[in-house]
Amino acid sequence: MEGEEECDDGNPSNSDECVSCNNARCGDGFRQAGVEVCDDGDGVNSDAYTGTAHCNSTCTANVVYCGDGVCQQEFEDIGSCMQDGCMGTCGNGVMEPGEDCDEGEESMSCDGICSAVMCGDGYTNVVAGEECDDANDVDTDACLAGCIAAKCGDGVVQAGVEECDDGNQDDTDTCDTTCNPIVRRKVFVTSLSYKGSLGGLSGADGRCQARANAAGLSGKFKAWLSDDNADFNDPASRFDTSFTGFYELAGDGGAVVAHGWSGLTTPPLAHAIDQDEMGTQKMSAVTVWTNTTAGGNQISGKDCDSWSDDISLERPTVGLSNKVDTAWTMASADQTCDTARYLYCFEDPT
Repeated sequence: MEGEEECDDGNPSNSDECVSCNNARCGDGFRQAGVEVCDDGDGVNSDAYTGTAHCNSTCTANVVYCGDGVCQQEFEDIGSCMQDGCMGTCGNGVMEPGEDCDEGEESMSCDGICSAVMCGDGYTNVVAGEECDDANDVDTDACLAGCIAAKCGDGVVQAGVEECDDGNQDDTDTCDTTCNPIVRRKVFVTSLSYKGSLGGLSGADGRCQARANAAGLSGKFKAWLSDDNADFNDPASRFDTSFTGFYELAGDGGAVVAHGWSGLTTPPLAHAIDQDEMGTQKMSAVTVWTNTTAGGNQISGKDCDSWSDDISLERPTVGLSNKVDTAWTMASADQTCDTARYLYCFEDPT
């Protein structure tokens, strides 16, 4: 080794530790076998992406480049390096092949997937005013035509969710505000009158059922009547008190008497119970066996010996069929058991 030589290994190899009498180093332009992966020389080795193949600054690897078979999405796109399989990048603000638009974000005219806004494409563009988009034209599912989310009151019955939808918020027609059908139950005052020996509450119910059957009314009917037995002795314990539909008179298009149990037991009634099972109007008031308060409870033990004796001296309370205040069920208590009176009959499935 002489003069300015750093080394001299006595051979002309440029891949060992001594290159042209200089110690091998990264940047000398020669790859040292077993030590360096590559070496393109000073000014060429770099960690920066340039799109062409070159060695990094430590000679440990080639820097990624266009043509290495992998799309480097940080540096490459479909325009700059299609050969590496680069595709358009939605959201970069540049419209590229395969895109209808690219505004960098969802807009009134461009979806977040770089397609033009169109109701029915399966993409919900909230900015463009779409509430939903299920890519079909079925109006009975969760998304209506026009990409509007289905809801109660839109006038379309959502399958499996709603039983009805009449497009309004009226609770007095056929469909209520929760999109459930408004159930209607019939009520009437009997066309026949009966003395106090009714055969108990079950006998009174039987008379109501017989009149309903005679009129062709379907359903189960019970008498609005109370006795002094310990259990299930008045309408409040015998009727469906959770009912929220309409009690209506028995005739076709019968007038509404009350909205649900709460309306029935909170006078005044919406209409007097003044029609019989055939829908025939009572031209004058008739007295009706009740022994029942307006709230549906027993008034007293004066009940013709639990409605079994028409010669009893007890004087049960009666109602008047033309009244809508509390007198509809508790007008007076001066009727004798041997006098024939009428019954109020209510459709009730319980």
